[in-house]
Amino acid sequence: MKRNILLISILFLFISAFGQVKELKYSFGTVYFDEAICLPIKAVETIKPHPGKAYERKGKFHVDSLELCAVPYNYPTGYDRGHLIPANDANYSQQTESDCFVMTNMTPQLAAFNRGIWKKLETYCRKSLVGNDSLVVESGILTTDLKKIGAVNVPTLFYKKITFYPSKKVEYYQLKNEKSNLPLSSFLQP
Repeated sequence: MKRNILLISILFLFISAFGQVKELKYSFGTVYFDEAICLPIKAVETIKPHPGKAYERKGKFHVDSLELCAVPYNYPTGYDRGHLIPANDANYSQQTESDCFVMTNMTPQLAAFNRGIWKKLETYCRKSLVGNDSLVVESGILTTDLKKIGAVNVPTLFYKKITFYPSKKVEYYQLKNEKSNLPLSSFLQP
C-alpha cells in the first residue's frame, strides 16, 4: 500500500509541476483538475458527523465558471457522471449539495461501477464515522491508465484513500472501472 501511495504522490507532483493541474476549492472539498486530460485526478474531502438535517439530492450537473478545458457533458453510452466527492457527503446544506454537481467533480464511470462497488465504498466511508471523529477521504484516478471513447478520456482505475481520525489509520482501495460483485475487502491494498 505504501508503495502505491508513494507512486500516486510522485505522479501527482510530476503532473502538477507542469502547470496542467488546477486546485479548485469548493464548499464540499478540494478538486485537482488536469486540463491536459480534461478530468479531475484527485479530490479531497473531510467527512464529519453532522447532527442537522440531511438535504435530499436535488443537484443538477453544471459547468464550473472557471475557464477550464471544455468539460464534456455527455459521456459515452453506459457511463455515468460519477462524483469523486459524492453528493451524499455534502448534504449538510442544500447549497453545498448542489455545488457538488459541478462537472469538474465528475468522471466517466461505468454505470455498473458507479452504482455498484464505488457506491458501496462511498457508503462504507460514511458508516465509518461511527467511532471516529472524522475521516479525510482522497478519491482519484490513475492517469497512466486512460482509454479514449470519442473525445472523452475514461479512467480505467480509481482509488480511494481513507484516513481515520483520531487514530490516523489509513485504508487504501484500488478499483477497476467495471462491474464487480466482489466484497470491498477484495480491493483493500496491503
